[in-house]
Amino acid sequence: MIQQVPELTILTEFLPGTEPMGRALMFHYPSNTVAEILPAETGIIHYDGPIRKFKSKNPEGEPIDLVIFIHRTATKDIEPVFDIIEDGHRKFADWVDSGDDALDDWITNN
Repeated sequence: MIQQVPELTILTEFLPGTEPMGRALMFHYPSNTVAEILPAETGIIHYDGPIRKFKSKNPEGEPIDLVIFIHRTATKDIEPVFDIIEDGHRKFADWVDSGDDALDDWITNN
């Protein structure tokens, strides 16, 4: 049985038992968009592509400032894609924060 490609996919360096490498890449299939999410304090001085700043929460529930960088896209209307990526990142972060072993369990079982 062929399964549909998910609308949003995480492309990053998560491995069981390791810390993320500080990068979160996401691929939005319908618009062929590759985005990277970094902490706002990363200090990116100049970037030619579309960006969006947004607020999220860390595992302790404290607010954090993040930035979405669009590395490539095939759409001219990027705002709805920003919305989807921002929402997807929050949901993924909430899921990972739901338990110490949530990500390890998911990777091991999928």
